[in-house]
Amino acid sequence: MDVAADYREAYDKLSESDLPDEVVNDTLEGLMWPLEVKATNLIAFADRIESVIEVSKKRRQAMLAREKAAENRAARIRAYVFNSMKLAQVKLIETAEYKLRVKAGTKYVVVDAPTQVPPEFMRYPDPPEPEIDKEKIKAMLTAAESAKELFAAGKPLDAKQAQAIEEAKAITFAHLEQSEFLDVR
Repeated sequence: MDVAADYREAYDKLSESDLPDEVVNDTLEGLMWPLEVKATNLIAFADRIESVIEVSKKRRQAMLAREKAAENRAARIRAYVFNSMKLAQVKLIETAEYKLRVKAGTKYVVVDAPTQVPPEFMRYPDPPEPEIDKEKIKAMLTAAESAKELFAAGKPLDAKQAQAIEEAKAITFAHLEQSEFLDVR
């Protein structure tokens, strides 16, 4: 935002000037207006874009639901024709548009007694890869950080807080960072 750069430049120059604080504050307040207007307009534009996204998501969900319903309807109709031909013991129907035939598909296994299957016919999936438990690390570091703040403020620590500081010393492989975000209300 070029307006932000202009404001920052003016702020830096005015901070170094010998002008009275009241003049500096009034000038900066006047320079803030374009920044406020631009930020407000950009956030309003972002809101409109997000509204379009929401409408698009709802339409996509409706289309996917319609597509799924059509797929299910077509599958039920095909199953009905298949079952009707089997019931009538008809293997072939030929019309000008279609040639329908009941054919043998691939063979498949039906397990009648799952508890009697020997181990050599069992498949054992690979164990999942270990995952870093960031929530546990965060909890330990946060507890230690809180205890250190109390200690720095001159307040006594209980045994649990002292233990939190000691346990956090073992975490040399990670640290906490504070994220930032734009809060729009």
